[in-house]
Amino acid sequence: MRDADRRLRLLFVFARSYWFVTGMVTAVSLAIYWQRGPRALQFLIYFKLITSAILMIANYRRQFPSDVFYLNFGVSLRLLTAITVSTDLLLWIAGLIVFT
Repeated sequence: MRDADRRLRLLFVFARSYWFVTGMVTAVSLAIYWQRGPRALQFLIYFKLITSAILMIANYRRQFPSDVFYLNFGVSLRLLTAITVSTDLLLWIAGLIVFT
């Protein structure tokens, strides 16, 4: 239990700045979806994927010097990155479902 708690805290430390910025991107895209409806969905999918990729690359490069910190706890940056992006996309999809 302690190990899972520690990994969860590491995830929050890693993803804190990324989730804030992508939360803003999600809010903008959901506002556009709310105003334009389903016909804007194709644009929003590309917009979200491209901005998420750019922001994750920037966050990964920013976190790369502290890679050893995460590895000392047995967590790789790839795992943290995958969990962070997956959670962000799931929240975005849930937001689309709510606004439909």
